[in-house]
Amino acid sequence: MIKVMQDKCLNEIQILDKECFNRDKLRSIDNLKSLLKNNQNGCFTISENRKIAGYIFTRVLGNAGYIGPLGVNSEFRNKGYGKLLVKKGTEALINTGCKYIGLEVLPELGNNIGLYLKERYIPAFSTITYKKIIPYKQINDCFVINGKNIELNSIEEFNYNFKVENDDYSLLQDIILARSQKNSNIYFYKQNTKIIGFLCYSPLINPFVWGAFLQNSCEKSIFSALFSRLENDNNGKELRIRINSRYRKQLEVIDSLFIVERSTLRMMKKGFEGKFMLVDESGFVARPWIS
Repeated sequence: MIKVMQDKCLNEIQILDKECFNRDKLRSIDNLKSLLKNNQNGCFTISENRKIAGYIFTRVLGNAGYIGPLGVNSEFRNKGYGKLLVKKGTEALINTGCKYIGLEVLPELGNNIGLYLKERYIPAFSTITYKKIIPYKQINDCFVINGKNIELNSIEEFNYNFKVENDDYSLLQDIILARSQKNSNIYFYKQNTKIIGFLCYSPLINPFVWGAFLQNSCEKSIFSALFSRLENDNNGKELRIRINSRYRKQLEVIDSLFIVERSTLRMMKKGFEGKFMLVDESGFVARPWIS
């Protein structure tokens, strides 16, 4: 039986998630709560004999939605539960009004890719995980501002400009959540009184640095200033960033600062792929569809 996911299920999902993804340690309950909070009516569990056989989270970013993580208990595989969960999660995103729907999957997981292909998800640009090769150095840049000290209306103005350039793709909900968390770090770059971009590291939302810039606004010096602030706040921790290869500008910006660690396949729902199948020469969005 498929049901809308409830908070009381998260402890059981936490253990199942570790098994499904072969993780070294459990996801935190706070991380799972943050995933559920974004779109609870679009997150589901499937049960058999009073035991959770599988689960799926979905996430909404403005008019874009994504599937994942998804897991099925090894005891209940080959029963079509994965297919049912993907179908249910996809329908929920469509009913929410998402114009674009996608997911990310590790390229070595052939069975998962086969499942998504059968559900009419098609391969798109890969998402590349980068790690830094140049150690951080303290940068005193007066244009870099701690995001927790910025008034919300300034952030909303930035997000509005970002949405206009990106067809209503929104990061506002995740920004607000990151600002509310004690262990997150978020910095904005202000140029001529206008916010042009930001970078954030918020482990409860995402294990990677993420952020975005207005079109043609991100230069290497600006990106370095923001990333260095995050490194300074997390001294001793090796931060990584994930970038979809459709954004050609940002690949140029970080080219000499990072090296490729691995690649992940992005897939888009047929009929809901839109701009995510096109090369973007001026944008900079570092927000992977994986958690």
